[in-house]
Amino acid sequence: MKSIEERKKATEEVTKAVEEEAMERYGELVLTLKNGIGSSLHLLKGGREELFFVDFDCIVEDPSTCKEIAEWFSNKVLQIAESRGGKPDFLGFIEKDGIGTVGAIRLSGFISSLTEIPNILIRHNRELPYARIKISKKYQVEEERRLEGKSVLIISDVSTTGAELMDAVKDVQDNGGNVTDAILYFSRCSIETKKKIQNMGVTLEALITEPQAREFAWYPGNKEKASSIRDVFSTVDRYRREEKTF
Repeated sequence: MKSIEERKKATEEVTKAVEEEAMERYGELVLTLKNGIGSSLHLLKGGREELFFVDFDCIVEDPSTCKEIAEWFSNKVLQIAESRGGKPDFLGFIEKDGIGTVGAIRLSGFISSLTEIPNILIRHNRELPYARIKISKKYQVEEERRLEGKSVLIISDVSTTGAELMDAVKDVQDNGGNVTDAILYFSRCSIETKKKIQNMGVTLEALITEPQAREFAWYPGNKEKASSIRDVFSTVDRYRREEKTF
């Protein structure tokens, strides 16, 4: 009978092998979808029918996945900052209207601390334009032009029509700021929408593309492929649990 140390070593080796296979096949970012991809026939904003959805709130409720997502966003922010020759003045997080997910705002403090960039809240549902930017007195430039001359990088979770993101960009601009970039976790934005965002002076990037997410969706015609992918996830999770029993 194998000793505990031998069993532990064997489990660690298998876990590493399975994780490496999963990473090679799907990549780190795509693995985070395992807790947040759902399948159902529904209408997207804009009226298009779809067979799957991504729930960002479910993805970040797990501590380890939450940490990974925050680090991936942060790394992307720092990559953009390096390419632009400096960090943006602020990271902007969108306060949702209560419909759908809460969004990336749940990670605002975490990402801000990792990147060492202050964060602001963008609240489009406020009546007064200057009230749509929540920023402390320490950082605001003027009362009614709170971001005068400042650069902002917006971070959000999921975008379908791009309307929410474009509203946020306008709110920043109305306060004298400039949105240089926006990072989404997952984007369904059409080519036309991307062009509109680009015409506002914003470079849009997404960590997960629609074709990548579609691979994981459990819908008619894709069940066999989705099952194969989820088997890899299950194997990784099982070996991780076994590691913790020693």
